[in-house]
Amino acid sequence: MVFVGWRIYQIHAYDYPTEISEYSAGSDGEYIKFTHTTTRQKYQNIQRDPRVAVSITDMDNPYTYAEFRGLVERIEEDPTGAFYDTLAKHYGVPWGYRGNPRVILYMKIQHITGQNL
Repeated sequence: MVFVGWRIYQIHAYDYPTEISEYSAGSDGEYIKFTHTTTRQKYQNIQRDPRVAVSITDMDNPYTYAEFRGLVERIEEDPTGAFYDTLAKHYGVPWGYRGNPRVILYMKIQHITGQNL
């Protein structure tokens, strides 16, 4: 697992009101992987329309950023929150899985743009 080096992630589904949230993510070399609860509107929107955009900004230099556009090609259940715990441990989050229903979203990148990459 390769962890994405920057920490601010914004995911939004196309054709819906913008829903911006901070996420942690990892990559297996083929997909950007996110963990998400199944009870939020963003998850329902992604199920209806898997096109997503992700913005990453370097916290030390806000003029360095990347935007990835692509599709959520696969969604896997994560009933034990194992992927959530992996990300939490890597990024130093002091709490772990809290028991809410979770999935892993696998985003396949189709287009990349940015500045100072």
